[in-house]
Amino acid sequence: MQPTLIEKRNSLFIIDKPPGLSIHPTANPSMPSVTAWIQRHYGCNAAPVHRIDKETSGVVLLSTDRSERSHWGNLFSTGRVEKVYVAYVLGRPPTAGVIDIPLYDRRRGKRLASITHYEMQHCFADCAYIAVSPHTGRKHQIRKHMAEVGHPILGDPRYPANRRRLERAWRHPMMVATAVATGRRMWLHAHSLTAEGETYISMPPQDFTALEQKLIERDNHCD
Repeated sequence: MQPTLIEKRNSLFIIDKPPGLSIHPTANPSMPSVTAWIQRHYGCNAAPVHRIDKETSGVVLLSTDRSERSHWGNLFSTGRVEKVYVAYVLGRPPTAGVIDIPLYDRRRGKRLASITHYEMQHCFADCAYIAVSPHTGRKHQIRKHMAEVGHPILGDPRYPANRRRLERAWRHPMMVATAVATGRRMWLHAHSLTAEGETYISMPPQDFTALEQKLIERDNHCD
């Protein structure tokens, strides 16, 4: 899958990244990346303003200008960037919640304050569609936090809930398996990013809508 240019503002590229695509080139030069795509299509070298995981789809910003990247880095580090993700998670979390669990930072060698807010959008038999916002910027923060409270991102191979939390969240794993089998991806999407009065949006991709329809049909069939 190829990324899509949402908008270009001078040196800033607003990109809609598909799942499974890296931001940077990997050790394997034949593997595609967002930066290589920009180089090929626009003939310039852009670097990421911020990052989203390879498995995550959605809006990501890159720039060819070092001072602009530095400016954005300051916005992120001072909490002046609002990010909203959407995700399918296991089980039925409360209607809304704040997860305040420190997460270990390998570089600093200690746990750091980490806060994530989420709100339920739709509820299904064994999973839920949520909007989620990280108020701190720890690595894999949303994935770790949702797994910590027993509602991991569907399709996340790295941070599933532990067995006890899984049993508390949902007691019928066959239905969970049915939901996950509708698509081979991690169901986390970077929906929007807002800073300095500007909002950049990537609408949930077609497979998100397709999964919702399949879950509705499945639940109706099970009634």
